[in-house]
Amino acid sequence: MIWKPKSILEYDSKTKEWTKRRFETYQTYLAFVKSNWKLPGEYNFTGTENWRQPALYYKKEKRYTPYHQKSKEYKDFWLIERRKCEQGIIVDGVFIPGSYYWFINYTPIYNKLEMCETFPDLFDGQYHLALYLDLCELEDQDAAGTKCRQRGISLFLMALLTKEVWFGKKSTTKIVGMEEEYVLMEWAIMEGYRDWLNSNTGWYRQFTPNESLNWEQKVLVTEGTINKRAFFKGNKTRIKGATTKKNIAKSVGGAARYIYATEAGIYNNLKKVFGYVKDNLKMGGVKTGMFIAMGSVGELRDAADLQDFCFNPTAYNIRPVQDTFSGTLEPVAFFYPDYWNYTYKNEETGEIVKCYDEHGNSNIQLALKYIELEAAKAKQAGEAELKMYKSQHPLTLQDAFDQREDNRFPTELLKKQEQLLIGEKPIIVSLEKDFHGKIIHKFSDNVPIQKLKPNPNEDNRGAIIVYEFPIDKPPFGLYYAGVDPIYNLDTSTSGSLMAITVWIGTHERDGKIVEPYPVCQYIGRHKNVRDTYEQCSLIIEWYNARTAVESNVKDFTEWMIRQGKSRFLMRRRELTVINELSPNTTIRDEIGVRMEANFKQRALEKLIAWLQTPISTAFDMETGESHDIYNVSKLRDPMLIKEMLKFTPKLNTDRIVATLLAIIAVQSDTNRHIITGVKNPFKDTPKSISTKLPSAFRSKVPTQFKRVRSPFVK
Repeated sequence: MIWKPKSILEYDSKTKEWTKRRFETYQTYLAFVKSNWKLPGEYNFTGTENWRQPALYYKKEKRYTPYHQKSKEYKDFWLIERRKCEQGIIVDGVFIPGSYYWFINYTPIYNKLEMCETFPDLFDGQYHLALYLDLCELEDQDAAGTKCRQRGISLFLMALLTKEVWFGKKSTTKIVGMEEEYVLMEWAIMEGYRDWLNSNTGWYRQFTPNESLNWEQKVLVTEGTINKRAFFKGNKTRIKGATTKKNIAKSVGGAARYIYATEAGIYNNLKKVFGYVKDNLKMGGVKTGMFIAMGSVGELRDAADLQDFCFNPTAYNIRPVQDTFSGTLEPVAFFYPDYWNYTYKNEETGEIVKCYDEHGNSNIQLALKYIELEAAKAKQAGEAELKMYKSQHPLTLQDAFDQREDNRFPTELLKKQEQLLIGEKPIIVSLEKDFHGKIIHKFSDNVPIQKLKPNPNEDNRGAIIVYEFPIDKPPFGLYYAGVDPIYNLDTSTSGSLMAITVWIGTHERDGKIVEPYPVCQYIGRHKNVRDTYEQCSLIIEWYNARTAVESNVKDFTEWMIRQGKSRFLMRRRELTVINELSPNTTIRDEIGVRMEANFKQRALEKLIAWLQTPISTAFDMETGESHDIYNVSKLRDPMLIKEMLKFTPKLNTDRIVATLLAIIAVQSDTNRHIITGVKNPFKDTPKSISTKLPSAFRSKVPTQFKRVRSPFVK
């Protein structure tokens, strides 16, 4: 919005006088607000009784002002208080945002500890959020984040929206949620604020309509005796509530001052909502409103969008903060950890311990002590219970989004790799054959599948993602593909996907041994299955890849044979890793791998071990500290990682199976010392470092590599 010079009321507690501080330029005002930014536990507030003089006066006198309602002093009092609520105040050099001044003085809450309606305790965490939102508005950014539970964040945000309804001018505010019940719970908070304000302040507001999920601040008046005129008077501010579960566009359409997505941690189409509304918060290129998405994390399958917002805020114009919580200092969205303004009940004495002082300053060390005791109790109930406790009482963002179910995959390593991949833009191509029958690629705007359980009624054609293009005329035995196929049927109503992933095998490059890593993948299905098969066939030919196919479904294998492309398909006897995992098998000539229960379980165990195998060590040049780098760092597909993080025996794991098959194919030839030598065609990329650490798929580590003539060359 267009910024105008401000004169903010300032109080000096020593002289007991109010003055005005003038900010002529946007830059000076922004710099002043930023200068107040610290962290809860570091603000060290004092003299906060001067922040809430109206609330303290009301607690004593049961009214906000001694003046008569018709007196000039009464009107002046409420005009000045409105100014404080809109602009904020400065007390002894500290800026108190208007939204926070309004919250602590004019929107009492139901106090669960005292079991009555009271003015809120001061929380430096809530002050921190109010300051964050002011900075979002000043720098034309949106707000998002996650939090622990029971810190009054919903109460504060609803107070913010109520303030806009009370003092805005012809603005529209919207509260949206995945389910209507979530919106109704927020609306009930606002109804309580409305009743208090109309009963106890000089800012009486009437609404027409005045119904659940739909208010407009106006009243019908009639003037004149002979020529009567009826019209509406008021601020004409509106606030509406809606659910976006069935129809996103209808629920969020139209310009708005604020759009608040409640319970963002269980909002599984949050990014779609944001995509629809971000233009409603602008006029041309000028930001005129703010999107706010806050919530504790619920089921992880519903929190994926909020997770992306939290770990990749700049990609969505969300104001970032430094991740001081885990010590990485990476940009993340707003986060309210459990140790800010923590409250604990001593079970022996029944005493309520507030880990913050009367001024709202968090005592973090004391809070961590009690949190550790609570975590120990949760741990006694089992690892799953501990993970659930941490997700609802997080100390870091990683805690909030950590996998909670029993999962044998290395979830901690996978989560770190997932965070590294956030914001990485994939190279997407389409493939076709030219006039001479040579496969050529074109850069494409096809959309990759971003759901683990896609809707069969949606477009699930997917996209070919390239991490590294094939070298010119790749030799047979350099690249390996794993394919999890689909049935040769009309697939318009099926949710199953075809998955292919291509890896470059162990090879010698410029005299050094380079370990395998993924170079390409495709996940999807066309309505006509032949188009899906053709897509995968082109990828295999493009990389000249030896291919391991899951043979439980034979349709793709038979189609490849009919197309005269059986040379790419690896036989069972060539996949020597199978003999290691199933030593008693007598099957030798069958094409591909049967992913049956026992064999699949053993293969998954090998994959899990491989992910955790160290491949190198990294050193911090400043601190001198070192940490291992594992094979998991080779994974480039965020959806593959999500599949691993959410893995259960009943989950349809197309990506995992394709990756598993590709690694089996690679390691089968490596076990036989079949290693292709190539010149380094990637002059601008760093060379890979060889390693002699054993592979989880190799039964015996070769003492040395030796280049031998390829058995695939006649």
